[in-house]
Amino acid sequence: MLHILVDPTVFRYGRCGLTRYYAAVCEGLARQQVHLSIPLLSSNSDFKPGIARWTDPLRRIPKLGGLLDTLSERWFHHLVRRGDYDCILFTSPSFDAGFLRHNPSARFLMIVHDLMSCVTAPDGLYDAAGPGMVALMYLANRASRVVCISHDTRRALLSHGLVQADRTAVVLTGNLLAASQPQEQTVPLPRRFLLFVGERSGRKGFYSLIRILPEILRAAPDLHLVCTGTLREAETDYIARHIPLDRVHAIPANDGVLVTLYRRALCLVYPSLYEGFGLPVIEAMHYGCPVITSRCGALAEVAGDAAILIDPNQPEQMRDAILRLASDPAWTERCSKAGQTHASGFAVDRMMQSLRAELERATEPPHHETTLDYSVV
Repeated sequence: MLHILVDPTVFRYGRCGLTRYYAAVCEGLARQQVHLSIPLLSSNSDFKPGIARWTDPLRRIPKLGGLLDTLSERWFHHLVRRGDYDCILFTSPSFDAGFLRHNPSARFLMIVHDLMSCVTAPDGLYDAAGPGMVALMYLANRASRVVCISHDTRRALLSHGLVQADRTAVVLTGNLLAASQPQEQTVPLPRRFLLFVGERSGRKGFYSLIRILPEILRAAPDLHLVCTGTLREAETDYIARHIPLDRVHAIPANDGVLVTLYRRALCLVYPSLYEGFGLPVIEAMHYGCPVITSRCGALAEVAGDAAILIDPNQPEQMRDAILRLASDPAWTERCSKAGQTHASGFAVDRMMQSLRAELERATEPPHHETTLDYSVV
């Protein structure tokens, strides 16, 4: 039986796409008869509880969460040194390569979710990940296998010229939300609304949507905007400068609420400037929610011809797509059905089978060995 040591680092993070992804991977690989060692004492994510799960609520006590994370990290490093595994599944979102100090020859597989070095939004806001990019490339050049979650991400990785193509593979992400089969939960909602899911940083296009909303609401005055999570005071102030605050609703969304939002929304508006995959696109399609998204990054690849693709730098395209959906029920229904058909191709079981195959390949001896200096980690 394949024995995988799982880096527990990602589960320090709260409820987010990465913790959902790796929790689903652990569960899926276990179904594939893979033996997993997960040295996770305490978790900050409800997707994957720690072994001493009674300690999870204690993380709210100042400094105690950090202590619990340190203990899990030391446990992980101890197991890395022992070497009683076939391969390590690396998960650190910050690309912490410190585990290599404890076993420089350890074979490991890393999954690359995106390569966003710097993206500037139309409003001048930008996301930069320069130091993270350097750390990612450092690890990718040393990994036994590198899995990318989309073909676009793999092309971006190989364009840097630092990773051998034959050590990389693409494993498309399956529809993790649908696979968990959450029960729909009732939540008060406006009769007709646009849906925005996920974080609202500059590259995500949220502020472009807010700026174009006055035109949309003049043409379709019954529309509202629902976004997941909670609004910070600065965001509320920004919204109020453009539209009445009672037209925007922030709703903390667990899986059951998210299903309700997808099923009730007029459409998902996802005008991101860059995504390594864009999982909300597939989630929304599965539940019959039409999708407006951008042609940038992996979004066009993931959405195929089942979404309405726009240029996020031309907000009038977003406006026109929203207003057509709001005024043409027949077209909205066609978009809904096309999305459901397309989303059915993103099967979680196929994703897990492919990941298992890549982990097995990661355990194979390399064709040639390279002496590398880990003292700079």
